[in-house]
Amino acid sequence: MGSDATRAKIEARAAVRWRAARLPVDPAAAPIAHATICRFLDEEYAGLPEKERVGKGAVFICRPAAASLAAYFRERDPGQATQPARVIAFAAALHGVPDTRPRPFGKYIAVFFLAEFTKLSPDWFAACEPLILAWASSPDWEAREMALEPLLHAVRRYPEAVLPRCREWLRSPDENVRRFVAEGLRPRAGTRWLRDPARNAPVLAILRELRHDPAEYVRKSVGNNLKDLSKYMPGAVLDLAAGWIRDEGIRVAPDLASRSKADLGAGAFALVWILKQGLRWLRDRSPGLHGRIAAILGDDFVRYFDEKKNRGARPGADSD
Repeated sequence: MGSDATRAKIEARAAVRWRAARLPVDPAAAPIAHATICRFLDEEYAGLPEKERVGKGAVFICRPAAASLAAYFRERDPGQATQPARVIAFAAALHGVPDTRPRPFGKYIAVFFLAEFTKLSPDWFAACEPLILAWASSPDWEAREMALEPLLHAVRRYPEAVLPRCREWLRSPDENVRRFVAEGLRPRAGTRWLRDPARNAPVLAILRELRHDPAEYVRKSVGNNLKDLSKYMPGAVLDLAAGWIRDEGIRVAPDLASRSKADLGAGAFALVWILKQGLRWLRDRSPGLHGRIAAILGDDFVRYFDEKKNRGARPGADSD
């Protein structure tokens, strides 16, 4: 069965369940709604063949269930469904129900429910921004990852409105929010325009600002973003990397990638580390570009780097 057909069946079954249960959409009754929603999603998850749970797991079943929940919300409360404050209150209440289950379906569906509204327009996204950023700065890693959903819809549907907001978020003192920007601008299947070097100059400018972020957590996301981009626009990524090395006044030597923080200084070491993250896919998959890569990170990176065994690119090292 194709994925689209599977999603449609889940959405239809969810609609039947919400109506049969007369699912409450009052924020004060969120615990009752949460229990009904989670029972349904537990059943759907259990019904997936074991081999499909990795590719069609919790996120896969929550998206169509959330679409159905948004439609049900509009049906039950058509006047309030046009008011962001009511939608936000219900999503926040649903997300906030305590849940110690292995798969926190309530949090998933709360975020995806909100995304069904934020995808409508920049105005909806702006109204929901405080809640989205609160989720993005959560101490719970999984909650932070789920919070990307509304941003991904925005980047896909109205980038001209959301990119200026992303630039504002770079000023946040919270490293989770700054990482949220770098992760949300990675070139995914739903945001293919990010792979186009003729269109993504604003994104590269944002990554440039983040390259000196004090948090390694953020810098790693910058490197991963560059790695993803290198698959589609290798020339542009190599030009960018060479420019960063040049701008920092880093002297390229054969052992640049294997030199220590004490040798390079903290700033240069951090930048080289980002570029090792960013160029690792090209190093492994594009031998024809090894000359250009070596001109940026040195011969040791091309000859010795191994993501699992020798991230320091040290000659003769079996592990790092």
